[in-house]
Amino acid sequence: LNGNPLPGAKLPRSTEPHEHQNNCFTNIPAADPDATGSPAAEPTVENDAAGPEPANDNPEERPAAIDDNPASLEHDDIKIEYHPSTGRPPVISHFEDFQRHRDRPTNVNPAAFEDEPWKPFQTREDFDFAELCLEAGLTQRQVEAMLRIIQNAKAGCSELSFQSYKDVETAWEAASSIHAAFEKTTMTFPYKKGERTYQLYSRDIWALAKKHIRDPILAPFWTYDAIRLWKWNAEKKLWIRFYDEPYIADGLWNAYKDIPEGGVPLAFYLYADKTRLSSFGSQQGYPVVLRFPQLDCELRNGAGVGGGIVVGLLPILKEKSKDKKTDGWKELKGVVWHESFRHILSVLKILARVGFKVKCGDGVERCVMALTRGVKSHFPCPICLVPNDRQKNVSESYPQRTPQEAQDILAKTQTKAEREADLKKKGLRNVENAFSSIDGVDVHQALSFDRLHAYHSGLFGAHLFKALQKQLEQLGREYQATVDHQFATAHHWRDLDHFDAVTNMKFTDAGKYEDISKLIVLASSNVIHKESCPEGYALLKLIRKYVELDMYLGFEVHTDETLDAIDGKLLEYEELLLEYQEYYEDDPTAKCWDFPKAHTHKHVVRDIRSKGVTRNYNTKPNEKMHGPLKKIYLRRTNFKQVEKQLCRVNHSFLCATTIRARIDAWDEFQSGDENEHNAGSTVQFERITLGSKQDSCSFAAVEQEHGKDSAFHRFRLRFADWLNWWAGAEVQTNNKYLRFLPGDLVTEFRFLKVEYESKVTWKTVTDYLRCSPMFFGKPRYNGVIVHSTGGKFVFAQLLMLFSIVVKGKTYPIAYVQLLDEEIAEREQVDKDLCLYRVRARPRSKSTFIPVGSIVRGALLYDVPDDDYSEADEFFVVDTVDSDMFLRVPEIYGF
Repeated sequence: LNGNPLPGAKLPRSTEPHEHQNNCFTNIPAADPDATGSPAAEPTVENDAAGPEPANDNPEERPAAIDDNPASLEHDDIKIEYHPSTGRPPVISHFEDFQRHRDRPTNVNPAAFEDEPWKPFQTREDFDFAELCLEAGLTQRQVEAMLRIIQNAKAGCSELSFQSYKDVETAWEAASSIHAAFEKTTMTFPYKKGERTYQLYSRDIWALAKKHIRDPILAPFWTYDAIRLWKWNAEKKLWIRFYDEPYIADGLWNAYKDIPEGGVPLAFYLYADKTRLSSFGSQQGYPVVLRFPQLDCELRNGAGVGGGIVVGLLPILKEKSKDKKTDGWKELKGVVWHESFRHILSVLKILARVGFKVKCGDGVERCVMALTRGVKSHFPCPICLVPNDRQKNVSESYPQRTPQEAQDILAKTQTKAEREADLKKKGLRNVENAFSSIDGVDVHQALSFDRLHAYHSGLFGAHLFKALQKQLEQLGREYQATVDHQFATAHHWRDLDHFDAVTNMKFTDAGKYEDISKLIVLASSNVIHKESCPEGYALLKLIRKYVELDMYLGFEVHTDETLDAIDGKLLEYEELLLEYQEYYEDDPTAKCWDFPKAHTHKHVVRDIRSKGVTRNYNTKPNEKMHGPLKKIYLRRTNFKQVEKQLCRVNHSFLCATTIRARIDAWDEFQSGDENEHNAGSTVQFERITLGSKQDSCSFAAVEQEHGKDSAFHRFRLRFADWLNWWAGAEVQTNNKYLRFLPGDLVTEFRFLKVEYESKVTWKTVTDYLRCSPMFFGKPRYNGVIVHSTGGKFVFAQLLMLFSIVVKGKTYPIAYVQLLDEEIAEREQVDKDLCLYRVRARPRSKSTFIPVGSIVRGALLYDVPDDDYSEADEFFVVDTVDSDMFLRVPEIYGF
């Protein structure tokens, strides 16, 4: 993009505006801002009319700049460094100011809205009705029936104007002009002695980019200028760089060297993956998804406006038995794929010469995109020239691939046979790469690590987990049953799937594999022993190291220090893998660990430095887009020539999403602050919220209800002792000991919401905890981390949450069983598998704490006895989230 910032676009967070900013923007090459056609061959630069003020850029809200002088710096101060081409000096601010500015509300400028955001629908009711029909997948007959009922029942107060199904279809036809629609392109390719013809359905991605850039709803969420962010470490007296969004990484920063002065890069994220549309797999779809990396992560990875857009349906090549695995068929698939992508990207070919930088990342399709020969070639990696028998050796480095590599081979060879032989030596195919037509694009650098396929369903799901399942099967059914039982009885945790059995699981989705990996070492640690099964024990150590790597790779913010830690963990992983393989070195049938998914994490640090954290290019949000396409196929097609029907309905959904976003933003502007959150049965105490309020009950009733639980013996008297000690004169009258009567009332709560600052993102996150005798059919008493006296952090398990009123003041209290009993010596299995064990105090020594001392929740895992008796020891699950992964080692000191 050439020229000044676009209207409404937010400047890099915690920044000051450009001095030359004049609320104008340079016209992007197209005569009509809303036109969906391709740009002219020779783009021109003109100033457009002044746009609205940049959103959320009140000078009074910006963090105050401070000197870059170590004497004036505070720990965690933030420095924002701008690209030299902007001519802007660095800005340093205190961390609190930076966070407050970064998290400020991104309100849409109301001047951007018309009074009727539902246009081109005639009324709002028309759009609401049409949207409902679209989402429900109603047939023409069902829509007509609904309209008859509504028209017969309405009493003159409705503004619904539809009279027939045709009226609804006509409205959708008018709305289709909001975005560039799909177009069909017929492509013919020579194959053997004949030809093959395929159809590609695609959108104009440049028209979509313009529409998103100019959308006032999205304007506050765009960041165009590349910046670098640093955090001051007062102890080491140095600036530590950190990474999260793509515009903070090196890729966009380095793109400035290829664009005209005063321009900014615009990045594209493209993803392609084949999916089954029908239950039996006979009908497939091959969607291409587009996202914009310079939109905020939560928005671009979401399902609403600003999220992923299906921009193409690639041809599906139906393979016949006589073609299977032949070189000609493999070459045809590569040619069709790249010619299809070449067509999708063709609109950017001219634009790339005047300042555009295209970034692509996929996942499964990386070998096709980079034109490597695949997993069995001599050099299977699409990024580097690692030999196929050294892929597991991540400590070794090999030359990086470049686009010039294949071009040089093609230039120096004469015959097709010579070209094929030379390309094969490098693991390449004799197909022209679609991305080579765009200036400045290096597809080998653009390809990105994908946790979902490379790790969760790949390295773990398809390899490590299957190896462990095989090991447990060899040990016998009793061992499998023990592991399954321990999964079934594990404590529940929000956003973590619960499993009744895993040892015989054949296949599941990547998200469930991720959740299994967090608990599988714990569930197997008392089953697979070093002495009786050394190879299985070595596998457990390897899986634990994989989980540590996965936790690091999932961080939402990285620093130079955490990236160094990843490099270290990769070396440890390689060492443990080689150790595990030694047990099978004399077994000719043993698994070979030289495969691409054992190698791809070698390049992940490069990707993070270049494109930001892995969630920026994780394919999980794109996989979720397969579901709606499958529903369209099942509900809205006649199962014949489905591509055209899929594109038509998908386009209606895209247009509906835009109109709905306009209406919602308009409603929010109209309503102001009227719609306040209804707290219902919740009570908030600063960062703690108590919910699921019960009827008040007496101390006597509490003791009677828990009469068989030693924790509640003398509950009333012990609470009085504690409150007098903790609150003292605040609850006493004339310094006299406060006593409670059996009939005095307390109010129990069974839900706890805790807000705390994440050690990874430095932002406020929330844990949702339960302290309930019955939640979805089972008792649930979550664990917590408590900030105790003397600044020490200890683990505890919730037993009861309640409040009591004394002298007109409400005191929120948690009754907990502390897990701080001394463990004399750490067991060897805990050291080997990096397990964090805690031991509970006797329940009779349970204690009271103010709820404000609860730092966050903690997932506890029972350390079981052989007879499955109640445990007095627990493992703390440090892998439940990224904050816990850093917080637990700090608490333990190792």
